[in-house]
Amino acid sequence: MTLPSVSAYEKVAHALGVHESQMLRAAGRYLSDGHEPSDDQLLEPELRVFFRDVWPNMSEDERGMVREFVGMVKSRMNRNTVSAGRKNECT
Repeated sequence: MTLPSVSAYEKVAHALGVHESQMLRAAGRYLSDGHEPSDDQLLEPELRVFFRDVWPNMSEDERGMVREFVGMVKSRMNRNTVSAGRKNECT
């Protein structure tokens, strides 16, 4: 199954008079496993749709920046998890 590109979603959003992010969220719901996602789950399909079209056109430097950002977020999450665990041990 071939999925529509981000530019196709943008054109549909423009034709409908809605914001592009609303269209991508709707696409994310459509692309999900069939259950209604919570607000925090909406972003993942949106990013998948975006990067499916953009990633191949990005330079290696741009891809590296995205990888570094993801690494920073993961590190921060790990620090927060460890910090929360230490707080629980103290109580």
